[in-house]
Amino acid sequence: MTVNISYNNLQGSIPNISSTYVSTSMHLGSNQFEGSIPLFLRNYAILDLSKNKFSNHLSFFCGDYAISVQIHLDISYNHLSGDIPDCWKQLNSLIYLDLSQNNFSGKISTSMGSLLHLQTLVLRKNNLVEGIPFSIKNCTQLVMLDLSENKLSGSIPDWIGTKERVANIKFGKKSILWKFTNHGLLFKK
Repeated sequence: MTVNISYNNLQGSIPNISSTYVSTSMHLGSNQFEGSIPLFLRNYAILDLSKNKFSNHLSFFCGDYAISVQIHLDISYNHLSGDIPDCWKQLNSLIYLDLSQNNFSGKISTSMGSLLHLQTLVLRKNNLVEGIPFSIKNCTQLVMLDLSENKLSGSIPDWIGTKERVANIKFGKKSILWKFTNHGLLFKK
């Protein structure tokens, strides 16, 4: 069952509706929810909390009752700040992860490299620094990587050019379409 109350003007904190509905998909995006992300939301296969005002996330991601979203997690366009938590190992079946348009700072979490099934990683428009961790190389299913509008530095890792697939990579304000072949990286317009 899917619960979808997106695109309303609901405010405040989210009441505990986990005992009311047996659901695998929870869509709460585009509302005015705020405060901490409730722990009861951690067990959905698909969880969309985008475009709200959440500001506290650490107990949601890491802790005794850590998140176990299995496929799709979108927490973009919120007020989350601080370092991106380094506790992604328990989410190894995650396919889609969007943490864009927040105020995360520090380095990209090295444990994101344990997301072996990840196809889409969007970290756009945060305040992330340094470079792309080598561990992201382990995300062999990755076809979309958006790191644009951050404060990253250094060079693009060589391993990005060794994937055999078409991928959309964004490092700046323009999208770049690349064709990955056995012979390396080819630019496509």
